[in-house]
Formats: sequence, C-alpha cells, structure tokens
Amino acid sequence: MAGVTEAAEYLQRYLAAREPRLRWLADLAAGTGGPAPEQLDFSRQSLVPLWEWAMKQFRLRDEDKVVDPTRVPMWYGRSPAPAAYWWSDETLDLIDAVIYYFGECLRRAVPGARWEVGHAPYRNWVNENQPVLTGFTSPFNPFLPIPNIVGRVYYLLRPDEPRPNGIEIPPATAHDLRDQFDNEMRKVASP
Repeated sequence: MAGVTEAAEYLQRYLAAREPRLRWLADLAAGTGGPAPEQLDFSRQSLVPLWEWAMKQFRLRDEDKVVDPTRVPMWYGRSPAPAAYWWSDETLDLIDAVIYYFGECLRRAVPGARWEVGHAPYRNWVNENQPVLTGFTSPFNPFLPIPNIVGRVYYLLRPDEPRPNGIEIPPATAHDLRDQFDNEMRKVASP
C-alpha cells in the first residue's frame, strides 16, 4: 500500500489529469454520435445519455494482445478492484474518463464534497491512500462501483460467456450509471 507522501502525490496527479480527461471525453462523445458538450453538464440526467453512448464504444482487447503497462490509466493495478485486462486500450481510456465524469457529478451534487486521500483508523481499509470524495457517510471512491457496471457491458458483448461461480449478472442498461449515482446520493452525510 502506498505511503502518505506517495498517496498525496498520487491524488495531485489524479486531479491534474481530471480536466484533460473530461475534455477528451466531451470531444470523443461529440465526434462519435454521443452526447453534445452542453449535455455533459455533470447532472444526474447527463449520466443516461453518456452511459448509453459509452457502452456502444466498448471493445474487447484482441486475445493475442497483452496489456501495455505504459499505456493504461493511472489507477490500473493500483486499486483493489480487479483490473479489466479484457478491454482494449481505447476502452480503458473511456472507462477512465467515465470514472472522472461520475466522480465529478457526485462532487458537484454534494455540497462541500471534496477530493482527499482516504484514511481510516483501522487496517486494510479498501480505500486507504486512494482518492476519495468526502461529504458522504463514509469517504467514497468513485472508481470502486464502476468495474461492476463495466463488467455488465462485457456480458452484453459476450452473452454466452459463463458467469463467475454461476452468479446471475444482469445485462447492462443505459440507466446503470445514473442508478449508481442515486445509490451513492443516498449516502450523503447529514449537515
């Protein structure tokens, strides 16, 4: 796990990459039939057209290609969530941008929410030294729910793929990102 200094430096790099990645997302969406820049206003309502478009952009990595560690988003392999090695490099870029967008939607919706380095008074906390948003009943890492949502897209692309441990995984829908937003908004701390 990262030390305190490294975690603070990582948070600064993470936040410095936010605006360029969000601009990239808006440009990509506008250029490929996605939501127009004015639709990407960080509102709850923007999440459905964003996710509906984004799901159609997802591509699987060619089976003979390995992940290039110099090409992956900065969170790849740093988070306790499983790294999605089956997605193409371009899809990993898109997932990265969606994570930034989702986090920014939550930050703007919660008065006083801000980015911090996650710390807990106990050992082995999943968000220890990770970028988290404050203002919720507990600090929230916007990365953590996204692999589950993205995993559901995988099964849209590969419907006959066996599910892990026989678990029934519902198919992805355009409402998944908005529904996750609603779920997190129920966890906003009382003033």
